[in-house]
Amino acid sequence: MKTMDKIIKKDLFDRNASVYVLSWLMRKPSLLQDDRYAFVKTDFSIPLHQMVFYAIYNMAQTGVAQISPQDVDLYLKQYDTQYEAYKKDRGYEFVTQCYQTSDGSDEKQFDFYYGRLKKFSMLRDLESIGIDTSEFYDTKKDALNRDIENEKLNKIPLNKIIETVRAQLVEIENIHIGKDQGTSQAAAKGMRELVAELKECPEVGLPMDGEILNYAGRGARLGKLYLYSAPSGVGKTRFMVGNACSISMPYIDKSGKVILRGDVNQIDYRKVLFVATEMDAKEIQTLILAYVSGVNEKKILLGNYTPDEEGRINKALDIIDTFGSNFIIECIPDPSIAMIKSRLINYIYRENVEYIFYDYIFSSPGLLSEFRDIAVREDVALMMLSNSLKEIAMQHNVFIQSATQLNDGWAKRVIGLRDQNCIRGSKAVADKIDLGAIAVRIDPEEWKMVEAMWMEIKRSDPDKYTHDPNLVVDIYKNRRGELNAVKIWRYFDHATCHCEDLFVTDANYKGVIDIAQFRYKQTPMDYLDLLTRGVISSGN
Repeated sequence: MKTMDKIIKKDLFDRNASVYVLSWLMRKPSLLQDDRYAFVKTDFSIPLHQMVFYAIYNMAQTGVAQISPQDVDLYLKQYDTQYEAYKKDRGYEFVTQCYQTSDGSDEKQFDFYYGRLKKFSMLRDLESIGIDTSEFYDTKKDALNRDIENEKLNKIPLNKIIETVRAQLVEIENIHIGKDQGTSQAAAKGMRELVAELKECPEVGLPMDGEILNYAGRGARLGKLYLYSAPSGVGKTRFMVGNACSISMPYIDKSGKVILRGDVNQIDYRKVLFVATEMDAKEIQTLILAYVSGVNEKKILLGNYTPDEEGRINKALDIIDTFGSNFIIECIPDPSIAMIKSRLINYIYRENVEYIFYDYIFSSPGLLSEFRDIAVREDVALMMLSNSLKEIAMQHNVFIQSATQLNDGWAKRVIGLRDQNCIRGSKAVADKIDLGAIAVRIDPEEWKMVEAMWMEIKRSDPDKYTHDPNLVVDIYKNRRGELNAVKIWRYFDHATCHCEDLFVTDANYKGVIDIAQFRYKQTPMDYLDLLTRGVISSGN
């Protein structure tokens, strides 16, 4: 065993970690069924350690509460060849040593050594396919520097290793396959084919919540990045959850009818990825249920609702059971650009995700630590994150919607159009976006500009207009889209994540647009019809 250990120590292996983990698994075999841990035989590099793990693993499947050295010995005696090797390596002595190493009481100790074991196991796997892992743990360092290498490895989260490698591979791909490479061609090349393609498949996307905002951007278009900004508490996350639901599943309207996109013969829902950076999966789930059922989320959280509401919830649960696999929730509390890229690309290709909602662009420790070797300002880091989302949208032909907070100066702009100068961190975050909108609660001074106008609209059809607007959404950027520099006056129901666009003005509070003609549009072709009829004008 001593000779074997000398060989292994030169490689990517920690004998102490192996011994401690085996000790714990003997004391608490139930850890092998714990979803927090993922063991494979090759985590243990020494053949003897592998053999002991194999015995522990198989005995653990029987539900035993604890495994003694005698149990391991008796188990291996069933296999002549393995038992001979076990005896040759003084296996019983080793297993006894393992058993005595820990009493199984300090879970933090187990997590530490488990992390060491898995990190070395991962590094060995990466080295086996030719990937240099010296930036994580340099085996060529002499004994004096070995403590430094160990400390470096201890500080690196397990998932950070693979995400860093993925990011490096993405960069290599960009270098050799192409990224934002310039091209040249004659204007006539492929133009007839382009016209035929657009006639057959117009450049419109699936509709989301908010009829006018949909019209403005022509729906959720693949290859595009939309940015929705608002102060804290206005409902950025809820708005994006509503949009994600509208693409991925039906919902129940006020009358109790299930609203489908398409007809009964061609129901069209797509897979979405919702990346949460501040909320956990359960918080997103209750918002989904509120949207689909139309029941106030607070009532869902309290489990206190009327029989009618309970019926709606049960119907909503049936809908979610049927369509819920379309809505994937990924929680990343401390994202870096490398992590975001690797996660999103994984979902795009492994899960065929085409619609991504990233909640939201902000300065996290993980984002800033990515630039620890370079002096990068916070605003530059945020801009780079936004640019990366746009690159992913373009390169992989997916739709991405994200959000930002507003800076402290936004409230000073009571009258007029709010724009990218109101975005917290950097106005450059909006440089690469295709559609930019800012939503704020309506200021009394601004409401005076449109109140008379709204009352006239409301009196024209009181049955239709049952809510007053509680938000104003300023569209400040709309690349190749309809309606730029306009204000959408909207009612947003925080309790159910549904929104209703009520009327629209230009930045000077003129040119009201009746949106009854946009309501209840269910397919991209419906939006195309609106475009070709030219039914809207920003008004001057």
